[in-house]
Amino acid sequence: RLVRHVSSVAALYNSVISTFYLHKMDVLMSLCCFPDFLSSLWALVYTEHSASSKTLARNLVQETTEDPFVPLLLLFCSCFGQYIIVMSDTELYDLQQPFTLKQLCLIGDFVNSALFNVLWNHS
Repeated sequence: RLVRHVSSVAALYNSVISTFYLHKMDVLMSLCCFPDFLSSLWALVYTEHSASSKTLARNLVQETTEDPFVPLLLLFCSCFGQYIIVMSDTELYDLQQPFTLKQLCLIGDFVNSALFNVLWNHS
């Protein structure tokens, strides 16, 4: 039930970002300013789909609205992509905030696998 509510909010933010493209950076960075926002969003996606990014990738390709994790992953990738650009080396390597280096490797593996499956299944 919590995932469905958070997914609806994520879908709303995804719509806002695509509709008001000129304000995309402002919206994404304001979301990232909330403590633990990115890590909580990642935890929701990863705990459900850690075993198989293929399922999530299939749902991305089919553009199904039934998988509540698709809007969560899309919002996470948008926010994280913007946030990683403005992070300092100190935050990333020394403080390891908002993710540890191990978590960054998990994120990279998961997103890489999901993207590979999207491209492989879509062609």
